[in-house]
Amino acid sequence: VWAYRRYGKPSSGRDDRYAPEPILTTEQVALLDYLRDTFPDQVVLPNVALQDMLSVRRARDPQRARQRLATHRVDFVACGPDGRPQFAFDIERYHLSDAKAKAHQTKIKNRILKTAGVRYLMLKDGIHRMPTPADFRQQLNLAALAQPKAKADRSENARQQLESKFSQFDQL
Repeated sequence: VWAYRRYGKPSSGRDDRYAPEPILTTEQVALLDYLRDTFPDQVVLPNVALQDMLSVRRARDPQRARQRLATHRVDFVACGPDGRPQFAFDIERYHLSDAKAKAHQTKIKNRILKTAGVRYLMLKDGIHRMPTPADFRQQLNLAALAQPKAKADRSENARQQLESKFSQFDQL
């Protein structure tokens, strides 16, 4: 039997069986509900890789920048009405053994998100330590970062400026 399984035909997969695994911990589920209450008209997504929510606008080495995006993820993302991320959240989970490495990773992640205009925040490890969703939303509105303009917006803006200059010449 062992020799047949090892050297026989490879399995087609029909006899394979799978079991579901939890995607979120109970703590993450509670925080996801809290964030959905905080952002009732927006989409809140858990466990998002930075490469799925950001793109490289400009970099000396674009391939390395894309690899940097692939290595980082956030626990939650709140998206705006246009589907673009506005806020990114991580749950504070520091162990003393790797606190320095985690702090370095957090610093890099914050820098990446800040250049994209996404506000990065660390959440306490439980909702019992958080303000009410309405108070939290009010605090976040005060802390929102300005979004970088898309390329199409810039070109349209330049076109409008050019047309206004030409219209000034027409009036002369």
